[in-house]
Amino acid sequence: MGEVYMPQANPDGLLDHVLIHVPAGIDDDMCRFLGALKTLKGFDGREWRLMLEHIGQRNDFESVSPIVQTASVWQSQTPYLHPWHCKKDFDVPAQIRRECRERKLPEPIEIPPIPTIKPHGRELRPIDFHRFRSKRGLVQPDTRGSFWQLTFAEPLTGSLALGFGCHFGLGLFTPVDTDG
Repeated sequence: MGEVYMPQANPDGLLDHVLIHVPAGIDDDMCRFLGALKTLKGFDGREWRLMLEHIGQRNDFESVSPIVQTASVWQSQTPYLHPWHCKKDFDVPAQIRRECRERKLPEPIEIPPIPTIKPHGRELRPIDFHRFRSKRGLVQPDTRGSFWQLTFAEPLTGSLALGFGCHFGLGLFTPVDTDG
């Protein structure tokens, strides 16, 4: 998997940072490109000013972003969209387990669904999020989304993003407890 864009909200619940996780590392050309980005246009045509704050290793961000911490229990921060069509013996928890195996992550030992999340004190359902990608020929098996709590036998170090659209901020999980 390539780079993953993980939105981060301030205490008021407004998006004010994006953490870009690049497992293969960032070369000099990418550093220059990211540093040169000054604005971003939203779907509504509004422009957002951008500023590159830091490029570094995962542990450089532990004190400022919960998504790179270590925990045994992780909870949805954005809706998980299952990446395959559900079948009789292939429900959403089975898809989460398969995806963890394919990404060389440990399989969760518990995967209960969560009806709502409460970031910044505001109760949200999956339907409250933008959950669609419009790209010609793209098949999106899940357009509703769901929230989950994943419990692992051993602490897992983030970032953790799973499912359809996870490289654009969907399926993002944050730690419920920190062990590290």
